[in-house]
Amino acid sequence: MANIQLQRGQHQQIDVTFKNPAGSVIDLAGGVTYDAELVLRQKEKNKFAGAVVDVLRHGTSSPARPEADSRITFASTAPNISLKWSTAQANLLPNSSQTIAGDLKITQTSSGSLQNEVVYHINLKFDIIPEIIE
Repeated sequence: MANIQLQRGQHQQIDVTFKNPAGSVIDLAGGVTYDAELVLRQKEKNKFAGAVVDVLRHGTSSPARPEADSRITFASTAPNISLKWSTAQANLLPNSSQTIAGDLKITQTSSGSLQNEVVYHINLKFDIIPEIIE
């Protein structure tokens, strides 16, 4: 699977379709409620353990982090995950051609046996397309 292209300095939304092993789209906006966080890191020494490049969250952090909060949204049909960058947030990405990666961790927040457990863990890789600046 190819890496997702992410343009530095441009307002954008990346839509992802996440399916279960049977191939059905998972309803992330239905009766069960979820929280999610995606921490994107630079590659260092052949591992994605370098500096944090960006953080996206579903909902609101406690305490609130406006630069990360509400940048992940869920839907019940495909595409069921949307990742969002405003122009200002995209301007904070490194202005160099590089690959960054992170694990989108989705935690169930509604009551039940899996409350506060990470129920989905999705590895995402992005190729940053640099911006030409005068």
